[in-house]
Amino acid sequence: MSRREGEWRSELKFSERMDTIMQMTEHISSSEDIDSMTARQEAQSIETEIFQAASSEQEYDELLERRLQEIIASSKRPQTYDPTPASSRPEVRGTLPTHAPALPTKLIGEYTATYHASGTFSTVYKAPDLSSPTRILALKVTHPSQSHPPHNPHREIRILNTTAHPSVIALLSTFSVPSSSLVLTFPFMPLDLATFLSSAPPHLKKNTIFKSQLRSHLHSLFRALAHIHSLGIIHRDIKPSNILLASPSGPAYLADFGIAYQAHDPASEPPNEKITDVGTTCYRPPELLFGCTTYGPALDLWAAGCVVAEAVGVRHPFHDGSELFDAGPAGSELGLIKSIFETLGTPNDETWPEARAFSAWGKMQFKVYAGLSWEEVLPEAEEGARDLVGRLVRFESGERASAGECLGCRFFGGVD
Repeated sequence: MSRREGEWRSELKFSERMDTIMQMTEHISSSEDIDSMTARQEAQSIETEIFQAASSEQEYDELLERRLQEIIASSKRPQTYDPTPASSRPEVRGTLPTHAPALPTKLIGEYTATYHASGTFSTVYKAPDLSSPTRILALKVTHPSQSHPPHNPHREIRILNTTAHPSVIALLSTFSVPSSSLVLTFPFMPLDLATFLSSAPPHLKKNTIFKSQLRSHLHSLFRALAHIHSLGIIHRDIKPSNILLASPSGPAYLADFGIAYQAHDPASEPPNEKITDVGTTCYRPPELLFGCTTYGPALDLWAAGCVVAEAVGVRHPFHDGSELFDAGPAGSELGLIKSIFETLGTPNDETWPEARAFSAWGKMQFKVYAGLSWEEVLPEAEEGARDLVGRLVRFESGERASAGECLGCRFFGGVD
């Protein structure tokens, strides 16, 4: 076996594999009529299986192409495909065949767009920028009449118009189309932090370049949080998939302000009557689970701490997922409470004073857990990362470090 054949896996760049996964995701979404998250997971599984099974880079290319042909052949839509082997075509490393069929298009206003992803109250498409065809735009199509609190696309627009910052996704324009749809346009970002983390093989996560990229992405998250919090904005849905990446090396942008809160906005709830049905499952802080309606920016900081923990590698003795906390297969609040208590220890009135004011506190008796150390939960993380998580993932919201304080911590090169 030649040196190249024996070492091709280590020489294949992570960004090249990521490009392959993202392009395969688009074909799976188009061919199988499934949501983008499921398609991405399937694409990642296919690529990983082929990466491990192939004996050479050429075989890796050929197996990927063969699998893509199978996906296209199984589609209900009639499509054509160039069967020329990848090894016979002069293509850029890490891309799928250039003769693969075009994805179905949809006319949105003046844009000819292709499907990219779906959310609860919106669908994202991508399309060439009419003023610069080499630039790609993301078109977020919303339906204001179908949205209900805390979702509000008009408030999202107003908030984004005040948040210009290098680490916050830029709202470029808005326009209306028939069927009462409101479209928000952004620069298109092909990746997000969730994909970046889940697609990297275990050995690569120990790589110096990967760690440097990850640290940069997380730094951008806290820069964005420091900025929006200074404006009185609470994002309310911090999670890896809402941190968009222009490439594996960045830059990174905080996105999706669809349920963001700003006190003076006319569509926002009164400050002491905020909606508690916000956030995403395992990133929701405990104050929400016990009915706190007066929460502030610390809500985002708990979630950010969960993101950091997930990014640096959770080895939880109570569950085998990549998230810091686990809400169970049903995603229940009681399951999430149990996971939080198992990890941090069961709080009481003395250890969590602010909970006394929560409407749902004290209505149930919980098993008393001693809790774990961050060394047990994050055994492979560097001390600075564990310290950062520990300063954010705390019951008492007033004790959580601010985003600005996080930027000065050891994990980001500070001396704090």
